[in-house]
Amino acid sequence: MFNFLRNEKPELFRKFLMALAFSALGYCGNYLSLPVALGVDFIFGSIFSIFAVVTLGLWWGIGVSIVVSSYTYLLWNHPYAIIIFTVEILWIGLALKRGKKNILLIDSLYWLILGIPLVIAFYSGVQQLDTQSVAIIVLKQAVNGIFNAMVASIILSNTPLRQWMLGKKSTRLPTYSTIIFHLIAVSLMFPSLSLLLYMNHRVAASQQRQAMANVQENAHEARAFIQMWVGNHVNAARVIAGLGEKYPPRPSPELQEELIQIRKLFPDYHNVFLGDADATTIAFDPPVNERGESTIGINFADRAWFKQLENTLKPVVSDVFMGRGGIFSPIFTISVPLVRDEKLVWFGLGAVNLEKLNDHLATFSYEGDLSLVDRNGNIIVSTNKNRKPLTSIVETNKGTIVTISSDVSLWVPGTIKNVSIMNAWKGAYYFTRVPIDKTNWILVTENSVKPMQKYLYSLTIWGMGGVAVLYALSMLLALVFSRKLSRSVESLSIITKDIPLKIEKQDMIVWPHMATVEMEQLTNNFKDTESALRKYVQEVRQSNVALEQKVQERTWELQNERQRLGDILYGTNSGTWEWNVQTGEASFNERWANIIGYDLQELEPISIQTWIDFTHPDDLKVSNEILEKHFKREIDYYECECRMKHKDGNWVWVLDRGKVVSWTEDSKPLTMSGTRQDVTDRKVYESSLIKTAKELKRLADLKSEFISITSHEIRTPLTSIKNAVDIIVKGKAGAINDGQGKFLSMAQRNINRLTTIINDMLNISKIEAGKMNYEYAQIDIRDITGNVINTLQPLANKKSIALNVDISPDLPVIFGDVDKIEQVLINLADNAIKFTPEQGAVTIEVHQGEVLSDMPEEATGYVEISVADTGIGISKEHQKHLFEKFYQVLHSLERKKEGGTGLGLAICKGIIDGHKGKIWCESTESKGSTFYFTLPGGWSDNGRTLRGSGLRGQTLISD
Repeated sequence: MFNFLRNEKPELFRKFLMALAFSALGYCGNYLSLPVALGVDFIFGSIFSIFAVVTLGLWWGIGVSIVVSSYTYLLWNHPYAIIIFTVEILWIGLALKRGKKNILLIDSLYWLILGIPLVIAFYSGVQQLDTQSVAIIVLKQAVNGIFNAMVASIILSNTPLRQWMLGKKSTRLPTYSTIIFHLIAVSLMFPSLSLLLYMNHRVAASQQRQAMANVQENAHEARAFIQMWVGNHVNAARVIAGLGEKYPPRPSPELQEELIQIRKLFPDYHNVFLGDADATTIAFDPPVNERGESTIGINFADRAWFKQLENTLKPVVSDVFMGRGGIFSPIFTISVPLVRDEKLVWFGLGAVNLEKLNDHLATFSYEGDLSLVDRNGNIIVSTNKNRKPLTSIVETNKGTIVTISSDVSLWVPGTIKNVSIMNAWKGAYYFTRVPIDKTNWILVTENSVKPMQKYLYSLTIWGMGGVAVLYALSMLLALVFSRKLSRSVESLSIITKDIPLKIEKQDMIVWPHMATVEMEQLTNNFKDTESALRKYVQEVRQSNVALEQKVQERTWELQNERQRLGDILYGTNSGTWEWNVQTGEASFNERWANIIGYDLQELEPISIQTWIDFTHPDDLKVSNEILEKHFKREIDYYECECRMKHKDGNWVWVLDRGKVVSWTEDSKPLTMSGTRQDVTDRKVYESSLIKTAKELKRLADLKSEFISITSHEIRTPLTSIKNAVDIIVKGKAGAINDGQGKFLSMAQRNINRLTTIINDMLNISKIEAGKMNYEYAQIDIRDITGNVINTLQPLANKKSIALNVDISPDLPVIFGDVDKIEQVLINLADNAIKFTPEQGAVTIEVHQGEVLSDMPEEATGYVEISVADTGIGISKEHQKHLFEKFYQVLHSLERKKEGGTGLGLAICKGIIDGHKGKIWCESTESKGSTFYFTLPGGWSDNGRTLRGSGLRGQTLISD
């Protein structure tokens, strides 16, 4: 076929090759699309279809258009765009046959008359897309098509491409009116489209980051809750196992009553029981199952969880399975063994009510779903009602998974033939998978893409609408101004013809008045040219005299500048070098050689190889890379620190700076010059600083890790101790006498105090690490103050201390973490009561202040809260250290009696700093102290104004 075309019809063969080239380029143009929104893309293939219809003819253009637009089926999952774009080329081809020439106007009329109705018919009528989706497609397709037509028209009118494609020699140039027409259109459309695409990209990236943050935050909170929940219920099962030693190994009313009480304390357990080493139930609550059968004496030896318990002799959190003893629905169990001589003696077990656990998970779900999955991929619980326990999560998640980051992925449902990809995105969601410690479970957290898609579509509709308005305006301006300006240029071109000949003949030239400043200035320039030509010879002679004088002056300046530069280099003790890059010749001054311990004469003959021989091989490679970048003009100058071999055998550090001062005609570097300085002392000092900084960071990390691990390891047994003491105090483990009760109450107080110390250590650790969580909401300072008064009133009454409150009206709106602000106020007021003698007074005042200079720009004022007492006061020496960690004022007997961690005020300062406020103290010894803190008004974390937004309950993390 190719031989036939080549030999018999060369013109047809040439068109065939050009059609193939246009098809390939157009297909690539569509492939290299620019995403505007989810499922909406800007494509460029029709540019080459227009090339084809203009240069090859109507039917060739239609064929190329079909091939080029076929890619849209892969991109958008339906064939309707192929029809719309092919009809567009048919419209342009028919208009060109009728003698129309302005491709941009032709294409604009197509979209206005036929293209937009076709889009509405296919996408709204056939595909049943919603109004928002149809609107964005209408605007995108029309603007995209007109933009492509504009690009094609500019290329065909202002480049030799059309002449090359037609294979004909042409001297025709574009008219001034055409250039102005294109220039005005481009000046409005290109920036507006670029800004739209850029803003959409920024918004999409921001929305995606927010969605990723939400899903990770949700996963973190839910995971922390589940792990705490599992730990508490493992402790409950451990208490049940311990009943095997407390009671005889047989059913009894006392044993049954213990199980009833434990199940009341842990209502998430559907049933609980105590089993022996053979997996037979000894005590069971409830004593009968849903079928009315006794649950005592049931054997579970065949269960997988028992086999794991028997083999590992460790607590077992099972996979989800169908219950058959106490409940006959999907459950999972938590069992804890009692081991003696490395053998299983008893075990306690609880079967979890999945509905209650699911209710807990639902409190963490915002715009997505949470699913708990066991090691077999089976769902345990899920906030998605379509996902039932014991069903596989893989079967419910059939689609495409795109990895967004190491923690978060994006799931997109599978597409449906001939249905727009935009519909598929409505079911997409971001998700993350996190393991649950001490179990074989995975927590799957999901966040829907649909709200982000709707927002992006709305934003794009407004943006595309604005572009359409700008386009209409550009067309009107282009038509008006191109015609007006071209008339002025035509008249000026006639007058300026043969100006030198007219001047030679002394002809009078009558210059017209122009309609624009630029054209009038151009006319004045021609007038000036006329005068300049008449005085040319005289001015040239005068210029020669002036030029000679300028050369002498410049030579003198250069000599002075050279002397000055030499003085500067001598004063800075710098070495200098010059290098002919093409020949390798080089010259150094004496200081260059002295830096490495030599006299310049010892290094002769000198070339660039001298520098290479003394430079460390590793640094030579880095230097060459920097030189290459400078030679390619990627960086303005060369600067590199490298090691050089000293005469005594040591390596010294030098700083080289230089720049190419001349280039060859083919843009290659010719000569280069620069300076060299000895920076060994600085490098040694920097190395010492880096080592010290690394050691300080290591110690800080070690401290934080120690606090976190120690607190966690203390908190776990402390929780068990607290639960055990609570059970004993309540008499659930038997009656206790007064003496025992006294000691148990003492134990409870010390457990609570130890818990407070641990919490203070964790809080101060979080504050220092920048990981303290703040739940921002609108604060009612009156409610907070009332809660503080109610909490501390009993303590004040014991010392006959008056608690006073003074709150100003019309306070600004404040946003912050209610609990943490209340914690600060309680801490300050509690300290005030402690350090105030009997019959004293503590006063809390709240009033409004103006914006301070160091507050956020978004702040609309601030609220100042003070806590004043009539106590013992604090010396100025101690005031400087009040907010430091572990600092305690020990001069008071009252303080020694109270004790404490010394972290309370440090935590208060961390919380107030996290709210962008300030905290300080004013005190006079023996007269009392006043602690102040401020909160900015109308401002929340990350500089966002939340006033009136109703975001109560939104959790933010202060960085």
